[in-house]
Amino acid sequence: MTGRNGWFSLVFLVGTTLILNACGGSGDPEVKAAYKTFKETMQSGDLEALKKCVTGDQRKELDAPDAKTKLQLMRALLPLDDKIATVVVEGDKATLTLEGTMDMMGEKKKAVGTVEMVKEEGAWKVSKLAWNADGK
Repeated sequence: MTGRNGWFSLVFLVGTTLILNACGGSGDPEVKAAYKTFKETMQSGDLEALKKCVTGDQRKELDAPDAKTKLQLMRALLPLDDKIATVVVEGDKATLTLEGTMDMMGEKKKAVGTVEMVKEEGAWKVSKLAWNADGK
């Protein structure tokens, strides 16, 4: 990287890295905080509070007559020790990769989760949550 083109490449690379980090490329704190609030609210079992943490489509599901039962089942299946491994933010959408351990009939299994979030009405909200107990 010598000469004029070499300096341009170096400046472009450093500039792109700084921009990606500033826009959430290394993990947006707002996204992480919104997920933490969602997780705590889900664990509390408070349906009304949970509606504030999810997107419009998910809120409709929480209005269903059997929503309380489904929420109890979901809470029982979620790992308690999940940690955010990665956060990728692209505009008003974010994807979090989670790692944790699930209890599968008395056997502890590594699990990997994916959370899709959308910025809705100025706040990050969960649109989809999925876990794979095989850890793949």
